[in-house]
Amino acid sequence: AQMEGKNVPRFDPDINLDHLKSRVDLNIIKSLLTFQIEGICFAIQHNGRVLLADDMGLGKTIQGLGIASYYRSEWPLFIIVPSSVKFMWKESAKKWLTNSLNEVCDYVNLEDCIQVLENGKQSIDPECKIVIGSYDLLAKNIDEIEKVHYKVIIADESHLLKNPKASRTKAALRLIQNCNRIILLSGTPALSR
Repeated sequence: AQMEGKNVPRFDPDINLDHLKSRVDLNIIKSLLTFQIEGICFAIQHNGRVLLADDMGLGKTIQGLGIASYYRSEWPLFIIVPSSVKFMWKESAKKWLTNSLNEVCDYVNLEDCIQVLENGKQSIDPECKIVIGSYDLLAKNIDEIEKVHYKVIIADESHLLKNPKASRTKAALRLIQNCNRIILLSGTPALSR
């Protein structure tokens, strides 16, 4: 439809750094580089449904969290990651989303606002505003995870969803199709093979 000129997103020149300053967590705003600001603005121009495919080390995590911060009124936020980086994402969320969590969370301790799903027997705390789970855990527990109705989702290393027949892809699609905002992050969106 976009190639035919239909359904082409209209770009709003008012979505810029000044616009972001009042809507994105201050910790993030103070640390963004110009291209990262452009990435967040691009995502907002596309209603928070975006693939960020910057090279490794260019700050996809901070951009993803910046976009999620912009849409914090729609949280809870679900972050899908490889198992090995679940706790890194928790630390990043605590570092970058302090103001956003204070705004949306009733807990005194921000640590209680973020839940890392460590195994399939663990139930999701409905009061948590950020839940972090692995792709494999998502595939095993999709029915329980889907009950929360996440409206904002970050999928780190989203190239792991390349096989439409894989259970992790099917589970992720069930969540993604019912969310308002999906932030896909991948440093390798096109694999060499």
